[in-house]
Amino acid sequence: MPIRADGTAGSRQLVVEGVNNVPDGVAFAPDGSLFISCYEPSRIYRWRKDSGLEVVIEDPAATTLAHPTNIAFKGDKLYTANLGRWHITEIDLTAIS
Repeated sequence: MPIRADGTAGSRQLVVEGVNNVPDGVAFAPDGSLFISCYEPSRIYRWRKDSGLEVVIEDPAATTLAHPTNIAFKGDKLYTANLGRWHITEIDLTAIS
């Protein structure tokens, strides 16, 4: 929902379709793309306006990326809170184009 100049919410706008899992967290990357963490399966999507939705990280065994919930960026690094194994994962996104 866009935020109007007076601070009120604008009309709902659908941005992404096709996340047919259990999405939990969202964060905008420095380049403006939208990252979506999915609790189940342990997966992170990236949505870009020009290329749509793609899976960027997936961990079928749920070891390193173990049911990610909240996500946040610090520069080119993505941090995920993992409910499945109670840890934080740091992911360097410089290798992902």
